[in-house]
Amino acid sequence: MPRAKIADVQPTAKPAADSDNTRASIADSRPTGAVATGSNTRTTQEQVLAATAVAELLTTATMNPAREPIANNPMATDAEKKTPTPPNNTDLLIALLLARPEIKSVSDLTGKTIAIDNRYAASNDKIRTAIVAAGANEAQLSDGEAEATDRVMSGDVPAAILALVSSEAADGFPEIGGFKILRIPLSSPPLKARPQ
Repeated sequence: MPRAKIADVQPTAKPAADSDNTRASIADSRPTGAVATGSNTRTTQEQVLAATAVAELLTTATMNPAREPIANNPMATDAEKKTPTPPNNTDLLIALLLARPEIKSVSDLTGKTIAIDNRYAASNDKIRTAIVAAGANEAQLSDGEAEATDRVMSGDVPAAILALVSSEAADGFPEIGGFKILRIPLSSPPLKARPQ
């Protein structure tokens, strides 16, 4: 079957130079807000999820180095192979918070609700105590049916706990465009002896 020559077909009423202007006006008439918002939100969520996964893996590797890799264990379930094992000593961890742009520091979370996923339920008290100690009096942790990151990105809450990670993983966690990353140690740094 012979191919049609599309390039040779020109509208009879308008010259070829006008077709470039028509393409430009069609491109300019697209609603930029709807397209950009949907694609940027998904990209941001994917970036947060990827960075969190890397931070959790780094934490597991640095805090549980003697542990046999579960991925090579034939007795491990599929869920155990994919989920990093949280370190035993949560006192050595840093809580990573993803905050909306209006939150400039931890103290801006005073009296506000912070989203947290159920997987951190055992550490809720330590996390809340650390947040209050960092300057956010009366801050509350709230778990819900939706993921914590989804709740902060939709504007439902001003901040969300992303992960509990090692100090190395927290230091290497990237900035996320349009959001603020807050790092809160779960334990107070050791007091230095005063010179006498």
